[in-house]
Amino acid sequence: MYMKALLVMAGLCVGLVISAQSALAENSVECDSGFGAKVPVLMVHGLGSNRDMWTGKQSMIEAVKSLEGIRVVKPFDYRQNNHNWVTHPAIGLALARQIDCLAKVSLKGGGSGKVIIVAHSMGGLATRYAASQVIGGVSVGERIGLVVTLGTPHLGSGYGTLCRYVGSLNDKCDGDAPEALATNSDELKALPKYPTGVPVRAIAGHVTVVTNLLFTSYHHDMKGDKVVGIDSATKYHTDEGKGGGVRVYTCQGTSVFPGNDASCEHGEMLKAPYIQEGVTQGIQEYLDSTRSVIYTFQDLTMEAKGDWEGRDEGWKYTLIDPTKCDGESCSSLDVYRVEPGTPLEAMLDHPPCSDIGATNASDVKKYGDRQVGGKRAQYYETTLCSLQSDTQETLRYWIIDGADVMIQVHDFEGRELQGVDDILANATWN
Repeated sequence: MYMKALLVMAGLCVGLVISAQSALAENSVECDSGFGAKVPVLMVHGLGSNRDMWTGKQSMIEAVKSLEGIRVVKPFDYRQNNHNWVTHPAIGLALARQIDCLAKVSLKGGGSGKVIIVAHSMGGLATRYAASQVIGGVSVGERIGLVVTLGTPHLGSGYGTLCRYVGSLNDKCDGDAPEALATNSDELKALPKYPTGVPVRAIAGHVTVVTNLLFTSYHHDMKGDKVVGIDSATKYHTDEGKGGGVRVYTCQGTSVFPGNDASCEHGEMLKAPYIQEGVTQGIQEYLDSTRSVIYTFQDLTMEAKGDWEGRDEGWKYTLIDPTKCDGESCSSLDVYRVEPGTPLEAMLDHPPCSDIGATNASDVKKYGDRQVGGKRAQYYETTLCSLQSDTQETLRYWIIDGADVMIQVHDFEGRELQGVDDILANATWN
């Protein structure tokens, strides 16, 4: 009886009430349209749940909708099969078709053709399976721009392990998914990883249960969100940047059993404002990383992705990185117009740093040749040593053969501009 009661309460982990409302047909796909160039955000629920978990007062869906440049489409819903394993056609394959459909709508509307996935619990596992599918010769993983998981049991959970022992004795263990979620199960081991190159942000809850007895407080570390351990929820993630990384949120509760007494526990985390902020921050970081400035100057066309700002000053074009500044000076990339026949090397002819007191003293090193849009460029690096302030400035130069162009990059205090080599390598000449 104790085990049965435990499973009844553990069923609340996944949150959530199984609705009797109508669901998608097994092989049908709903695909929103009309969002133009905005990036579609698709939410995927977990075991025993449905799309309604994302809605309501102060919901996750409302928090994400506050972002500019995205469109939250109708969440993926597999409620009639929500106790089946993710390889079921109405789950993994249907999700793959929906991602593919949304990506195509995005491309048609002038967008990036990428979809952002926000997945709770088993929804993150369904996303792994969906991303491994191929539709029309294209991997679905290539259609995904970012994945944010919340409490996804990549290594399984105690709930699944209990179902392995109890099975049909409790209706919360119906279907093949609960047992597949047992810790380190064969089903989990068989799932493909997330595609290489797709940023993944893993969010986990960390509950401490506090009980008071005879004027003494006792703290019990749940090492997770009462259902999924931290190690399990953060097993798959990418490094910081482009929306990826790991976020572990702590909270306190009063019971070791899943319920609603701790804001970061498995079934409650979607409603916690601080966890919603972690999701929206990840999406915003991804959006920022995909923004770009495309410009042509002196027959040279470049595309810079990220937080760049472009300024055409006539005699030069400057890209500023506003995230890397020292006072009024920011790290920048400058493309200079140079008069034909100008001896460019003479522009780098300064006294060495060993010449104490000399004006414009600097140490210049030549590092050989690089490529700028397929043309050979002589590459130099200069460290200025006669600045009036303590700020160290490094300048990098590309002097391009057969073109009246010189490129100069300013890096302040070692804060090197991200992606400069990619910008130059992918440049084109008109």
